[in-house]
Amino acid sequence: MLINSFHFRHPVFALHESGSAGARSNQSVCVKPVWLWIGAGDLAQQAGSYLDTTAMQVHSLSRSPRTWPTQSHIGDAAEPGCLEKLIADLKPEGIVLTLVPNGEGEAGYRRGYWAVVEQLIAACKAADYQPQILFCSSTSVYHQSAGEWVDESSPCQPSHYTGQVLLACETALHNTGWPLVVLRLGGIYGPGRDYVIRQVEAGLGGGDEWTNRIHSQDAARAMAWIIERLRQGMPVPRCLLGVDREPCRSRDLRAFIAAERGWPAPQASAAGRGGNKRCRSDRLAEWGFHWNYPSYREGYAIRPLTPA
Repeated sequence: MLINSFHFRHPVFALHESGSAGARSNQSVCVKPVWLWIGAGDLAQQAGSYLDTTAMQVHSLSRSPRTWPTQSHIGDAAEPGCLEKLIADLKPEGIVLTLVPNGEGEAGYRRGYWAVVEQLIAACKAADYQPQILFCSSTSVYHQSAGEWVDESSPCQPSHYTGQVLLACETALHNTGWPLVVLRLGGIYGPGRDYVIRQVEAGLGGGDEWTNRIHSQDAARAMAWIIERLRQGMPVPRCLLGVDREPCRSRDLRAFIAAERGWPAPQASAAGRGGNKRCRSDRLAEWGFHWNYPSYREGYAIRPLTPA
């Protein structure tokens, strides 16, 4: 059954407090601890470029062949038995879940997310193993839709299946008691993710609804930042909002995109399904993360300065 209401009870964990005996013994045997990515799309590959791979072995499991990492496994993690041998053989110190829907509509979300999480929990329990887990979730778990500010402690009671499925995954992983960090990402944009730009080019100017975004480079860097802290046994908040520092109204974002490109001002258009809330990323900032693209202005500029 999917759970549609949830609060994180313990906001921070440290590996020396919550890490499993299995994870610690694995570190003593392997010179390079194993980290397994389940789902290895473009965002995962971009995050991988920021990792210190001299200090870890990176494996991935995905439904299609990947060029990254070099130790890639092909399979459908939603299929019973697919993860069991992999988990038993690799004994990964950490697992990163960067999942995507596997099919259309609610059924695709359930298969792409919920079924994978179910199989992962079953495989780890069968191997009597408790890895650290980073689960990339979404701000769609929040139900607020009247411009409210939300943060990691805000209640989540989503009415749409996307948020319901993701929240159910968060809850199931949290209830295992294993070391878990949930990164709730906002709308990701950047190279290859130009949906809003194409809408503006078509003359759609959005409305007054608030939106929350993060550049793909910063999303990938945040993932790598979390993994490095976990790998080094440093404390990490159990839940983090992965958005930039400035929520913006849809119309303001689109007006900026049009002005930057010398296009006619777009006309007001209906709001999409993205909700109408303002997400705070203060916790991520307070823990020491720095954005290369702190707002949409840097990210959507025609010639953005891309830091090294």
